[in-house]
Amino acid sequence: MVQSGRFDLSSRLGEPRYPAGTSPRYIEPMPLRLLDRTWDPDSAANADWSWSSESTAVLLDGAAPRSTQRVTPAADDTVWLVRRFVEAFAAAPGGNSDMRERTEHARAVLKREFAALCASAGFTPEELPFACLVIAHHEASELQLFNMGDLTTLVRSPSGAIQRFGESAVRELDRRALDELRRYHEAGVEPHAERRARVGPTILLHRAQRNQLPGYDVLDLEAGGADRFEHLTLPARDVRDLLMMSDGFYRLVDTFERYTDDSLFQAVEQRGLAALLHELRDLEQADPECTRHWRFKRHDDATALWLAVG
Repeated sequence: MVQSGRFDLSSRLGEPRYPAGTSPRYIEPMPLRLLDRTWDPDSAANADWSWSSESTAVLLDGAAPRSTQRVTPAADDTVWLVRRFVEAFAAAPGGNSDMRERTEHARAVLKREFAALCASAGFTPEELPFACLVIAHHEASELQLFNMGDLTTLVRSPSGAIQRFGESAVRELDRRALDELRRYHEAGVEPHAERRARVGPTILLHRAQRNQLPGYDVLDLEAGGADRFEHLTLPARDVRDLLMMSDGFYRLVDTFERYTDDSLFQAVEQRGLAALLHELRDLEQADPECTRHWRFKRHDDATALWLAVG
């Protein structure tokens, strides 16, 4: 937890922390129940983070910092942002059920703490940390979903129909940068690391459009964007379960095209998330130069949560 503006790293950073009385394997009857979860790599540098309770689940995917500057005691400032956000969000006064207010409360806490850490370090990093964020909240007879960034949530109805939630302008920006990466390959630029370096300025320009370009809203310290959440409300009776994923895990669908949304959900139910993660890593390893399946990084942090509703 936090004392005097400092982040307590006494527990293993590789293990998501849950408030007292909750657990990723808690199996008592509840409106929202975590069935399975994968988080890879199990590393202090993994900038994905998640948390779930009987009514709420949160998933964050932090943007990799572009420099080694940091003022926090975590592996980098983005890791600090996602993990400290979950702590502040989970500890919101009175268990606030308004997800926008709860998000803004947590963001304000982090903004104050980060400013104090910068003052202590004597400098402010060139790029402040930011992250994509998705929240699922079950209350009374409704399930509410909130999204910022390129995270994906699949919603399955009792009939088996799948609905995808999570749209972001960053997907189109990434497509343009990948087209540029492909052109460098066609021009004979080798290896992938060199192509990636040449696309770097384009990626930086795209990052600069966060919370400015319509539809490209993310969580950051200056403009959390909670008032611009993509929002969906569904009758809870119309939802059987959810699959919440970072873009690193959703590569199985949109990059490697190994699955559709429907078949991915079926595979999760039949084989489990760990088996699908193993399959994903094999696909990445088999394409080390990222030319059969275009992507910026060979491997990306990958997180998925499978949750039952009701």
